[in-house]
Amino acid sequence: MSGPLDGFRPASPPPELRNRVLAAAREAAEAPVPGLLELLLADRALRICFGAVGLLLIAQLLVDRAPHGAAPAIAPAAQDEAVIPSETGFTAAEQIDELEPAL
Repeated sequence: MSGPLDGFRPASPPPELRNRVLAAAREAAEAPVPGLLELLLADRALRICFGAVGLLLIAQLLVDRAPHGAAPAIAPAAQDEAVIPSETGFTAAEQIDELEPAL
């Protein structure tokens, strides 16, 4: 049985192609390969990002430091301010008369 594509055969590669490919492979194998650290240090954008993260870390550490003084005293509520009643177990709708001064 013959098919419609029987007459088509792939072209054979040029005879010198094998020698050129093997020579290029030898050159690539002999070339020094830079390490991961060298590649990372060579990338300018990565160095800028690393510096920005370092600055943010330092800023966060400075902000999170404990204050050097005593904690400020909380002023007691003035007499003219409304006082919210203590928890009675009722809902706000049930306590509306007591909450009106606070609103």
